[in-house]
Amino acid sequence: MDLKETILERVNIAELIGQFVTLQRAGINEFKACCPFHNEKTPSFTVNPVKRMYYCFGCKAGGNVIDFVMARENLDFREAMEWLAERHGIEIPQYNPGQKQEKSARQRMQELNQAAQKFYAGKLSSPDGETARAYLQKRGIEPELAARFELGYAPKEWNALSDLLLSKGARSSELDTVSLARPRGQGGGSYDFFRHRLIFPIHDVLGRSVLGFGGRALSDEDNPKYLNTGATPLYEKSKVLYNLNRARSQARDEGIVVTEGYMDVIGLAQHGVGNAVATCGTALTPEHVSLIRSYTERVYLAFDGDNAGRSAAWKAGKLFLAEGIDARVVVIPGGMDPDDFVRERGGAAWRGLLSEARGIVQFWLEHQLSAHPDADLTMRRNWIGELRPLYLGVRDELLREEFRRQLAGLLLLRPEVVSQLLGSEQRPRATGRPVDKQRMAQDRYRQLQRTEKRKGLVNIRPGLTEDMEESEQLHRRGITEEARNRAALQGSLPVEREVLRRLADDEMFRFMYCRIAQPEWFASGLHREIYAALAAEQEQPQRVLHDDRWRGFFAELLSRPPSEEEAAVSADMLITRHGNLFFERRYAELLRELEVAERRGNLELVQELTNRMIDTKKRIRPVQGIGGTP
Repeated sequence: MDLKETILERVNIAELIGQFVTLQRAGINEFKACCPFHNEKTPSFTVNPVKRMYYCFGCKAGGNVIDFVMARENLDFREAMEWLAERHGIEIPQYNPGQKQEKSARQRMQELNQAAQKFYAGKLSSPDGETARAYLQKRGIEPELAARFELGYAPKEWNALSDLLLSKGARSSELDTVSLARPRGQGGGSYDFFRHRLIFPIHDVLGRSVLGFGGRALSDEDNPKYLNTGATPLYEKSKVLYNLNRARSQARDEGIVVTEGYMDVIGLAQHGVGNAVATCGTALTPEHVSLIRSYTERVYLAFDGDNAGRSAAWKAGKLFLAEGIDARVVVIPGGMDPDDFVRERGGAAWRGLLSEARGIVQFWLEHQLSAHPDADLTMRRNWIGELRPLYLGVRDELLREEFRRQLAGLLLLRPEVVSQLLGSEQRPRATGRPVDKQRMAQDRYRQLQRTEKRKGLVNIRPGLTEDMEESEQLHRRGITEEARNRAALQGSLPVEREVLRRLADDEMFRFMYCRIAQPEWFASGLHREIYAALAAEQEQPQRVLHDDRWRGFFAELLSRPPSEEEAAVSADMLITRHGNLFFERRYAELLRELEVAERRGNLELVQELTNRMIDTKKRIRPVQGIGGTP
């Protein structure tokens, strides 16, 4: 078995998911719980350890144990398999040569970063790190906390780190790739990227490897104040959040506090706030918002209390609001940053600030009203105009309602006035031009002509009223035919889904069906494709159930117990009914071909189609049960 099959075979999905949610038995082989991926009061999340599937009837999330870990831990497919293998003692097989080379290159970069982190950490506790230790003491950071965050110190020397790593076999090009050192140019050699700085290692979301570093200057002569690892194959700052590897464990219960700096995160942690993260030298991005949303929708924006911090909070809040999250803004008094505030007033005061956090619209309007206490109606109307594009971009109706409510309350306006000012785009005003009915008729005729030519039904002669009437008739006939086809497909779907459910779950049914049926029996292209895969894997259907293309489909299908009617239908009855549906569709197709042949006077084709219709009709057998005659 490959790694994926081994994991699915050995990891009990109920036991693993039970580590994250409280499962309650709901049947012999089924458990239920409140969904871990969306808020709900009534459990709609099901886990079936026999079928190795989970499915939520509320948010439609579903799949196997690998899908769950990918969604829960925000990992890609390979990372999720490694996460599961590591925790269940499953050996990870060797990659093929191409994969092994790629893996080795990534591992090499991780090893270099890990070696650099150990070097920096050692320097912090050495005599060289006295300045950095004094800075941390001044900021109230205890040595134990510094060790927990793996803080370090980059010495003043130009090549202290690069000389060490080069002496251990690293190449200058490798150090440049991971942004640990830069080539000197024509003079040859390398110089360290970080020098005389307090170092903050930035980990991946699981905390397993160091992706990059942030460095804080320790003297006024060193600029910029904060320096961050450049873009590398491991590190892209627009997609990484500092301390998320630690904060994510508290995120679902306590939310996430987003700050602007590394020291804000560490200062808050010193006072018991462990769910803070920070961007790494960049403004918050949509990728950051998506990353946070995978863990929680309870977000606090704790930016500096100055004008720049308020502007950053407003921009970040708009990103969250566009994604349906009403992020709360923590208003820090006196222009302080989070670290300053918590050092001066303590953790209890900080929790008080969180309880008073404002929604993003309330935050912006309160600032405007504070800056313009005598604002007249014109200014208030302009404020609503500024907020209108943001409002129109909010898809969640509850958030839109809260948006309107806050505007009405803060601006002392009636709700209906606010709704009118925020409403959808204004309709274009009528120009007063008289309606040209002849032009409208001509346009409609041309549209019908294009439609019928595209269908290949007739060759319409242009210009005459009778041709327009014929086109209208054909157009209506086409609509009727399309509706009939849709109805036939809809009538087939329940039978096809029950067939696929039994094919996946019943060995005897699979044996019988695959020796009688044909792929074209399935009206749905998706169902036809899945059946072909099941027919090819009759001995190992689990491979199809957990195939990346269809595991979501089977998670939903197998999580729904069959109805009493479905359960009462025998295998023979179900197979017969599915065949009948196919032959009924085929008979209808032949009938339409016959009508065309008769109109064209093709008597030979009429006779041939008549015989085929008779043969097809004979193959339709009376049957009761699902989708059959009562």
